[in-house]
Amino acid sequence: MLPDFAKQWRRMPDHRGLERTGMDAKPRSWTASDDVTKGIEKRDATECPSPQYTANNGLEFNTFCGQAFDTSQRNVQTIGTTTEKSSVDCMNVCASSDDGTCFGIWYNITDSTCWQLDRSPFNSTRYSSDTDNVAVTPYTQWRAPTDTSCPLEDGFKYTTDNGQEFDIICDKDFAGFGDILGPYNCHPHTDTLAECLELCSQSHSLCKGVSWNPDMRYGYDNCYLKSDPDAGTPTTGTAISHSAKVVDGYANIGTYCPNDLSYTSGDDVEFSVNCYDGRFNAANFSSLHQTSVEGCMHQCASHSGGQDCSGVLFNFDFKDGWDNCYLLNEVGVANKPFNYTFAELVTKDEDQSSGSKAWIAGPVVSAVVVIALVAAVLWWFRRRRSRTNRTLNHSFEETREQEPQPAFEPIHEIDNHEQAHMLDADARRHELRDHKSEATVQHELES
Repeated sequence: MLPDFAKQWRRMPDHRGLERTGMDAKPRSWTASDDVTKGIEKRDATECPSPQYTANNGLEFNTFCGQAFDTSQRNVQTIGTTTEKSSVDCMNVCASSDDGTCFGIWYNITDSTCWQLDRSPFNSTRYSSDTDNVAVTPYTQWRAPTDTSCPLEDGFKYTTDNGQEFDIICDKDFAGFGDILGPYNCHPHTDTLAECLELCSQSHSLCKGVSWNPDMRYGYDNCYLKSDPDAGTPTTGTAISHSAKVVDGYANIGTYCPNDLSYTSGDDVEFSVNCYDGRFNAANFSSLHQTSVEGCMHQCASHSGGQDCSGVLFNFDFKDGWDNCYLLNEVGVANKPFNYTFAELVTKDEDQSSGSKAWIAGPVVSAVVVIALVAAVLWWFRRRRSRTNRTLNHSFEETREQEPQPAFEPIHEIDNHEQAHMLDADARRHELRDHKSEATVQHELES
């Protein structure tokens, strides 16, 4: 089971209005790295969660709101200074540090200065301050496992829970190769290589490999999701790293779309199929891997649970990830052309009604018979008293019965998106370095 924080990397792209979730994860908001600024701008400078805060990659901070470090007794060393909108943003910047040297923050509310700190504040005293917030990370989180060797044999084929297969590459690093980044340009943290692989298989955008750094030498976010592991040759460095890449890449099912645009699944559920339709203002409640649009429709037809499945989107080129079948609870409107096949549920066999409703059938049938008899008698008397209007009324009833049913209209609409939930594979590249190219300049805060 993945840690709760790691499920953030399972957020699926808001493709034409989709909010996608995977497996047992509950829907949560997700902002890609190219949209971080929009989220930060909304923050209040005085925001300071107490007594703890968990950053986007899972690193925990003990927070001390309205306090500052007493530098008269102990020097507090900074490793970097930035301007951030709040203490929360400051902590996330610290958590995503890629050199593994940020262990706390000092945030000034007045001028929005964010000092990222080294280990020096662990034993520092604090005093009350109306203009400052400070936080430190519990050192226990940084304890590397005693065994950092490759957990699987080199060349072993590992299959994830959703059926994606990876080749294990021990003691090598895919340096660069298109890192998939989250908010604040951070990577996820996992305790095992297996957890890192699960995140890759559930990632959106497309993840084709990983590099995992068990000793966290270059930061707490030690699981590097890769969009292009075939871009070069994995290398060996001074940092401990174990990698994996998908077997034979992501298969392209092809631009397949059923010739018959009206499809009935094996569950006697009818779907109306629309090719190359990515939908707009749609929403999904689940996603999973399927090899055909028919299989995807079957998942919708057989679905039972808290959400009603109204249709599916099937991504046949895997551009948005291995989990390419989306079960929709809001189907939205047409949006073409995209490499998706859309199928809307039209009719469902009434025999599929749940057994829990069957027990009421007997009493209901009896009541319906009585009501029908009363209605028939009333209609007969009315007919006798309205002979002159009989023909007109009869024609009206026939006309009303023959009117077509209204076309589907979405009940809810959500804001258009620019794939805001997609992890940006091109935002930044990361390499596990053998050594720092330049010495870090230590700054001493004024007392």
